[in-house]
Amino acid sequence: MNEPIVLAIETATPGASVCLATPTGVVSSCGVGTGLPGQGRVHGSFLMPAIRWCLENAGSQGRPVEPSTISAIAVDLGPGLFTGLRVGITGAQVYAQTLDIPMVGAQSLTVLAARLGHVDEPVLVAIDGRRNQVFWGISYGFGQPVDIRLSHPDELIAVATEHPGIRCVGGGSLLVGEQLRAAGARLEPASWAHPEATQLADVVMADVLAGNTVPAGGLEPIYGRAPDAQITWSDRGKLQGGKADK
Repeated sequence: MNEPIVLAIETATPGASVCLATPTGVVSSCGVGTGLPGQGRVHGSFLMPAIRWCLENAGSQGRPVEPSTISAIAVDLGPGLFTGLRVGITGAQVYAQTLDIPMVGAQSLTVLAARLGHVDEPVLVAIDGRRNQVFWGISYGFGQPVDIRLSHPDELIAVATEHPGIRCVGGGSLLVGEQLRAAGARLEPASWAHPEATQLADVVMADVLAGNTVPAGGLEPIYGRAPDAQITWSDRGKLQGGKADK
């Protein structure tokens, strides 16, 4: 029996990536955009060419992989950027429906925590949620769901104070990096600011092997809060430092 091949799609944050992976490792991957200043959002124009590139350049010898051999499609469900999540989940659903294969999803905080591998200590994971907010939680084990919270970045400092020496990963922690270090926290590098498709594939592989998947179209995004379009202009002004209308 051939190894299952998973196509993993990661577009929840300013960094976007795609990979093909089997239980024995990644066979091809590509990514774009780290969220650094001057780099715009490119999720929509990146996704399909990236999938095509991964299929055409799989393996050490660059042997093409036929779409029909993909066993399942994995996608980051969020929380994260609304537009990025919509692009990734919609693209994954369309691809899964076209190939008539199942899907599997994972939280962005769970995927981000997986950058540290299998560690036996709690990890503070935080993603920049924009509007002076962060999506964050504490990971207590590889691949385990994280209790997602949304708050001002300063809340991370209080968490670090309560957990001396805790490791911190993600772009949200970098917003208050100096304060976290002053509180005794250990910050992972800025290059680990966002989740990546390779970690997503690693996190979901056990579910794929166990058959814990859903039919195409059976996954729902985790936005973490109402999309911008559902927030009133009054609230938007308040969030950006203005005054709400009375």
